Amino acid sequence: MPTAGIAGRATISGPAPADLIDTGRYPLDNPSERAKLIERCRADVARDGNVLLPGFLRPAAVARMVSEVAAGRPRAHRRDVMAGVYPGVKPSPDLPAAHPLNRRHPSKMFGLAADVMDTDGAIARFYCWDGMPGLVADIMGIPALYRVADGILCCNVTILGPGDQHAWHFDSNDFVVSLLLQRVEVGGRFEFSPYVRGPDRENF
Repeated sequence: MPTAGIAGRATISGPAPADLIDTGRYPLDNPSERAKLIERCRADVARDGNVLLPGFLRPAAVARMVSEVAAGRPRAHRRDVMAGVYPGVKPSPDLPAAHPLNRRHPSKMFGLAADVMDTDGAIARFYCWDGMPGLVADIMGIPALYRVADGILCCNVTILGPGDQHAWHFDSNDFVVSLLLQRVEVGGRFEFSPYVRGPDRENF
């Protein structure tokens, strides 16, 4: 039976959890160093549309997270569909099949939802640490961020096996924070195309 999972876990305040985050490489509790990091990240967003923080988590922490995902995999949900570039938009018979609104791509993966994750695990501790929403908000230049209240969606893990893929798509939210837990053995091409559309121009 589903439980509250991570969504029901108390948030964690205080310093950056040093057993999870490489605080030597990312000294988030040092105000001046944190300010330098935010300035660099803001410049990356303005130039590239994304920010990369290699080695943000310690290898041992990542290994614990991978173990948690492996333990929860039997309870993961399988998704195997043809998905559109624009989530929620139905194909239009008035447009050519190759039009971006009509294109469909295979989306095949397992998804591990927050309600079946270990509430005392490394993933839950990292997600529930109050410092992360604050850091992302400062990088994006917005007043505050809040965790998603949905007990299933709030924190989720995508598991890709041989032949699986995440369909090419535009996100419907303003930005995404992703954590890569494992490198692929083969394949694993990731495509990111910034600034190809705007509020008043779809650039079909």
